[in-house]
Amino acid sequence: MNIAVLIPYMSGKGGTETVVNNWKDNFSTYCPNIKLDFILPEGSIDGNWIEYTDNVKVIDKFKSNKYNYRFRNIGYIWPLYYFLRKDYDVVVCLSTKMIKYCKLMKRIFKLKFKIVSWIHFSLNHESLVKKIDLIKSDYHFAISKGISKQLTEEGVEPERIFFVGNPISIKNITISPSNKLNNKFIYIGRLQLDSQKNFRQILDVFSNNNIEGNWQLDVYGTGDDYVEIKKIISENNLEDRIILHGWVSSPFNEIKEADYLLLSSNYEGFPMVLLEAISYGIPCISSNCPTGPEDIINSTNGYLFPVGDNEQFEEIIHKVLTEHESSFKTSEVKKSIKNFYEESYYRNIYMFLNQITGEDS
Repeated sequence: MNIAVLIPYMSGKGGTETVVNNWKDNFSTYCPNIKLDFILPEGSIDGNWIEYTDNVKVIDKFKSNKYNYRFRNIGYIWPLYYFLRKDYDVVVCLSTKMIKYCKLMKRIFKLKFKIVSWIHFSLNHESLVKKIDLIKSDYHFAISKGISKQLTEEGVEPERIFFVGNPISIKNITISPSNKLNNKFIYIGRLQLDSQKNFRQILDVFSNNNIEGNWQLDVYGTGDDYVEIKKIISENNLEDRIILHGWVSSPFNEIKEADYLLLSSNYEGFPMVLLEAISYGIPCISSNCPTGPEDIINSTNGYLFPVGDNEQFEEIIHKVLTEHESSFKTSEVKKSIKNFYEESYYRNIYMFLNQITGEDS
């Protein structure tokens, strides 16, 4: 079986890039009889996020940012034909724009591959997701059950939707909880006061005088609101409590102890940062946003609160700050995401691809 994965123009620093690299590094181990190519017809903002090996296809002239800007607004037909003229059985598309042009190319050149969407955003919250093009796919890899539901709401038959989640590696090390003399919270992600990440909610709750006890919040990430966030922290005299570390390429390598990871997003696709934290044994406190957290967080690894509900979020923070001993055991936290660890994840991917191509698994 020959598979192509079409990757759109990407920053090189997001969760989608993490998943693509996991496929690149591990797919052949768990699916040895499937030939997998990665195609980047637009290049990347940061070309270092993926290693350009033989199965990563990029045409040199398409790497130029100037050319990419024009190319992305013209279309993919001829460049994609250059890439896809070999006999692929399945083409997995990470953007609806690629789905659109793959569908057109199939019709023009009489190609036989199946098109599979693999969208890493909530379908109802991302302007780049064009549903009219999305439903042109033959099948869909849904990274969360919320996205599966969104697809059925668009009229996609359930038998054409495969819930896959995202893969995470088993970690040989564990990040231990603090000694409770100074509770350690962490946040890892883009710094947006409002919009998707809603970091303002975390600031509002931790700036509240009702939050008592010893605590520290380590923040890893940057974004357009970094300066404003730093100002809010200063205005509330929290410089010794909320520590801004900026963007760090491998934050979990820097963290020596942590009690909880925090996420207050208004929406997600499938928040890899939750899986990452849990794989190190760190429980999570997350908004139950669309989509993804409810697929990951359960009674053995953390807490969920309604989107935008400061009162419930604050109640959870109060609870964990007054606990003499955490409700969660690191070993059980790590086990709680067993279905997303690579062996289980790729077993499902292999089964789904065989169903799509009609072969026996």
